[in-house]
Amino acid sequence: MSKYTYKSLKNIDKKVNHVMEKLGLQSDNSVEEAINGRQNFYLSVTHYKGKKILFKARIADHRVLKQWNKNFKNERRFLKTMEKQHSDSYLIKRLPVYVSSQMTDCEWLMCEYIEGHTIGASCMAYDNPTKQSMDEVVDLLLDIQQFPIHEFAEKHSWAKKLLVCDYQWYHNSFHRLIKRKGRTIRQVLPKKMLDQADDIIQASADIIDRNCNLFVHGDFHPANVMMFEKSAVAVDWEEIHFDNVSCDIADLWFKMTDKLEERRYLLLKFAEKTFQNEDFEELFRLNLLVRLPEEIYWLRRLILLDHPDKERIEKLIEVCYSNYESAIKGVKLSEYE
Repeated sequence: MSKYTYKSLKNIDKKVNHVMEKLGLQSDNSVEEAINGRQNFYLSVTHYKGKKILFKARIADHRVLKQWNKNFKNERRFLKTMEKQHSDSYLIKRLPVYVSSQMTDCEWLMCEYIEGHTIGASCMAYDNPTKQSMDEVVDLLLDIQQFPIHEFAEKHSWAKKLLVCDYQWYHNSFHRLIKRKGRTIRQVLPKKMLDQADDIIQASADIIDRNCNLFVHGDFHPANVMMFEKSAVAVDWEEIHFDNVSCDIADLWFKMTDKLEERRYLLLKFAEKTFQNEDFEELFRLNLLVRLPEEIYWLRRLILLDHPDKERIEKLIEVCYSNYESAIKGVKLSEYE
């Protein structure tokens, strides 16, 4: 049974279909399939007023819609504001074109569809990105991190309310994760190792706080990167927030688990170019210590659910363990797998 069984979702299929019918949209997949597949949102590529568009409808009840990272409000505000008031920004070429949206219990958003392809195919297995495409992704990340978010926030009050992932956020996230999913995580990472990680995180408050002032995409995994011949564009901007320089590259690095050489190249190339390179190595280490246990949790869950490619998943867990051990030791970036 899907985890999305809230009372207010019983008519979500009817509501989304009603919206699409009203807008004159056609789809070849159903909302029911998305719900049964435990997706966070329903997505369809279709046509609207002569344009090819991406239609997204959030699959969630009113409680989830109130959470900062579970709705399209930030994405809508950002895309709409950039298009109308910052069309001369260098970042505008990295964004999908906002078309229309509605923030209700049947929340939906439409953007003009970008004809491209992602550097990856799914959450677990990715295509083979070339060095050229990875260089373009690095350029995209640099454009995002150098966006003048503080000037933007001064002009647009809603941006001042974006989540700030400071030391307290990192510390609390780590402890919430261990409290909720610790039993599964400790099957891979022993308590002693997690305690060591906690000590390192607690000793790193200053470095985290002084660097958590950058604009970040917040969900920068390969399926959200559209590749073109000479550029890369990011989609799904609903989780934008203030964070440090290692946030987005860590998202990408975590998900490229089957591409060890490629993700090492990406990491070292970005570290070389980022303007926050002085603290980058330590910030990336802290991101691993805080967030890698959750990656291990989900991989371990696949084993428990008897994943058909069990041997491969077990190898990925071994790589995660090795990297966590390296993060505790504080190795150089080039030594991570």
